[in-house]
Amino acid sequence: MEKYKRIESLVDFISERYDNAAEIGVGHFPDVALGLQKSGVKVFATDIMPFLYEGVNVFVDDITSPDLSLYKGIDLIYSMRPPSELIPYMARLAKTISADAIIKPLSSEYPEGWKLIRHGNASFFHFNESRLPAVNLMYVIPACLESFLGSPADLQRQKEGCRTSKHDMKRGLSQ
Repeated sequence: MEKYKRIESLVDFISERYDNAAEIGVGHFPDVALGLQKSGVKVFATDIMPFLYEGVNVFVDDITSPDLSLYKGIDLIYSMRPPSELIPYMARLAKTISADAIIKPLSSEYPEGWKLIRHGNASFFHFNESRLPAVNLMYVIPACLESFLGSPADLQRQKEGCRTSKHDMKRGLSQ
């Protein structure tokens, strides 16, 4: 595993939790896929360009319009330093196939809605919408509204200060 020292913690995290994975956008960096295979994970890679690596199957596929038949039985998709514009497509694919997603972006990128994971010496982002714990929305929605609109006292002040008629609302004016 010496060759994979810099990605060993990521490989460990994935191999401890997943059986079937697909790397999105393998490019010139098959080390994670090779490390996962050595750890017993069934893995293949995709890219929009054809690549040939001994020990890993690479399929030509476009994440913006993926061939869903490739991902049957996959419980994780992951990518190393994907372009930020492709991250929403990864999340969409993960939702569609009921899989988790992991990305290891450039150090300055933080994808919204993804959870930062630190495992060993690796930091990466995890998307797990298909397996999110149940949340009592009765508590979440008021908290979200309060953070968006302000406290109940602020809302009351806004309500008292806002005396707009239906006629003014239609014209887009307020008194």
